[in-house]
Amino acid sequence: MDQGAEYAKSLQHGLASLSAGAQEQHDPKNEFAFELVPSQHIDELTFPTTFHFQTPEGAIFHTWSWTASLIIGVCMTSLCHKDDQWQELDSSATDSATQNICMSYEYAANLKPLGAQFLQLPLICAFFVCCEEVKNWILRKINLLVSELHIYYTREFLEPMAASILGNLG
Repeated sequence: MDQGAEYAKSLQHGLASLSAGAQEQHDPKNEFAFELVPSQHIDELTFPTTFHFQTPEGAIFHTWSWTASLIIGVCMTSLCHKDDQWQELDSSATDSATQNICMSYEYAANLKPLGAQFLQLPLICAFFVCCEEVKNWILRKINLLVSELHIYYTREFLEPMAASILGNLG
């Protein structure tokens, strides 16, 4: 179990390092680069800053790597639930991944309807681990992403969907 926990921590650290390195680079030729910018919506209080990605491929890469980090955190919490130290570390990584996924919404919204669909699974995974305020935010925003496709998510649909993806990982 200790080797698995160490590997999971190492993997989460590696994923975080990739994202941090891409955020620090301001090379317009780096398709994985991104930057933190103020939200275009002045009424956005939950996430007043957002990510602007250099390319859709970079957005997909980062949001899915943050989702992988979140999944690793859920798995390790389930496997090591007696280890309080892991839960503290994991909670931090999971919270950071959730925040980063949500801060990617505005970029995805500019690609809708079909181009924005890469963010559905990351948002559903974030829904599983976040607080009530962010769950309400995700529910609103995911419906805005899919509205032109005539899809409507309800809490009663998202909760079991998120649980079916992440709830049985332990």
